[in-house]
Amino acid sequence: YKLLASAYVGKGDTAGAKQYIDQYFAKAKEEEIIPQDYILRGQIGGNDSIVFDSYVKAAQMDSVYDSKMKTLQEGVDFFKNKNNKVKEAEMRMVQSANKKTPNLSDPFFTGLAFYQGSDYRRADSMFKLYIRSFPDSLYGHYYDARANLALDTTLSVEPYLTNMINGFKRTLEIAVTNKVKFKTQA
Repeated sequence: YKLLASAYVGKGDTAGAKQYIDQYFAKAKEEEIIPQDYILRGQIGGNDSIVFDSYVKAAQMDSVYDSKMKTLQEGVDFFKNKNNKVKEAEMRMVQSANKKTPNLSDPFFTGLAFYQGSDYRRADSMFKLYIRSFPDSLYGHYYDARANLALDTTLSVEPYLTNMINGFKRTLEIAVTNKVKFKTQA
């Protein structure tokens, strides 16, 4: 059943694949199901929430660290290629939470994806987390200010107004220290 489902997906017929993947999951024993089966099921389901859950479930099932990280990166890439920035950011959060040693820049890229997906509140939170690790990062302050501007385009609501002003001020302070590198900001 799984091979038939995969074949239908291969030729672009997810509707035809659905009956076979459903039969596979109904008949397969739990120990026969591998992480990639959940990803296949998610791709057939078509709904981004189902696909997201499928990548997470596949990663949770995997006991090999490198393989788990590869699965989560495939999830990030899947949503990035689909231009679903919010799901990309959410997948980046899962990926970071599963790393043995999270990268200190993870919150920036997660925040950037949230920002690009118009989820400005979560972008603001991620940029603030990034700024705690890198207080002299021009881009952390710049994008945090932009997220706060997006949260209050009237320039009148607190704390967004103060956060935006402080973020842009800090961006300029950092930019003037290296006018060549940051010529567009300085």
